[in-house]
Amino acid sequence: YTVSLGDKPGTETHLYVTYSKSVTTGGTNGTQVRLIFQVYGPEYVSTVELGVKSTWNLDGITARTNAAYIHNWYDGIQRSVAQLVTYPNGAQDLLVLTENAASAHADGVEFDGTVLPLPGLELSESMSYLQINYDKYITPTGVNLSNAPFTLVPRFKWDGDIRYHLPVDATLGDISIDFHYAWQSHLIGGNSQPI
Repeated sequence: YTVSLGDKPGTETHLYVTYSKSVTTGGTNGTQVRLIFQVYGPEYVSTVELGVKSTWNLDGITARTNAAYIHNWYDGIQRSVAQLVTYPNGAQDLLVLTENAASAHADGVEFDGTVLPLPGLELSESMSYLQINYDKYITPTGVNLSNAPFTLVPRFKWDGDIRYHLPVDATLGDISIDFHYAWQSHLIGGNSQPI
């Protein structure tokens, strides 16, 4: 579910705050594993977002900007983990199972803007920063990853775009030339080292 409140202090500015909660359903790992590993619960994510959306007119140049701060709480994070499973007949096997293995929190900021400096020309960019860490995460092998960052999640992202809409007859549709560039910071690998 989502709850949102907004306000417009001016005709070209919109302020908002949003709270949402989402659920990834639980499931089963199959009946061949021990009862304690058969069922895993749902994963919950709660999000608070504070933002502002604005439209600007600077000496005839139109610009649009959006900025937001986002905080997430994760509970019962579902992770694939290796577990040594003992069957009723005493045989053992190493299986990859889904468990509710961790809790975490994330803080992030996002910004995107578009400027229309000349007829047909659009300059756009978006930037984001995300810091996401486990609050509590003990792996099945006993490794304590509490307070460790998530793996394979970049901290910084940036996208830039230059688009020119060709001045052609409207019956031909919208024909444009586009140049796009994207960059992101390094990722943290499974060994908590940059890759």
